[in-house]
Amino acid sequence: NFARLYDGWKLILHNASPFDDELKAELYHVEEDISESIDCAKDNPEKLQKLLALLRSEFRKDAAPHVNPNLLDK
Repeated sequence: NFARLYDGWKLILHNASPFDDELKAELYHVEEDISESIDCAKDNPEKLQKLLALLRSEFRKDAAPHVNPNLLDK
């Protein structure tokens, strides 16, 4: 699993190892939901894509061999 905080939001990726077939993303607005009880991924696709893009750029630089290829493809 990987997580990324940005601008009051937290992205959590499950199944991000290179051995997993499908990625699962959760998105929480931690400024308003500190307990991370409301997954906002479906209701905030633009924010989800922005955080995924940030995480992808970090992985491309440092961790490409160690993460799910589906994460790097997009």
